[in-house]
Amino acid sequence: MTLAHSIDVAQIERLQSLRTEFFKLSSLRDVHLFSQSLAADSPVDLAFAFLLEAWTLRQEVDHDTPFLPAHALSPGPSPM
Repeated sequence: MTLAHSIDVAQIERLQSLRTEFFKLSSLRDVHLFSQSLAADSPVDLAFAFLLEAWTLRQEVDHDTPFLPAHALSPGPSPM
């Protein structure tokens, strides 16, 4: 049986940073640029890339189409 890997402090900080940047997105163009900025060697970034692909798969082709992050992801609790 394979056990899930826990994420370390650096990955938690990266997740919080990505979450902050994600909630600033306002168009599909922003989503595309955000997606392009994700690191290919970070599990946290790869998870975000996977979710972005799923959320935008059915979106309009027009890059100026509004994107509402709260419809895709809950902001969650505020950092302490």
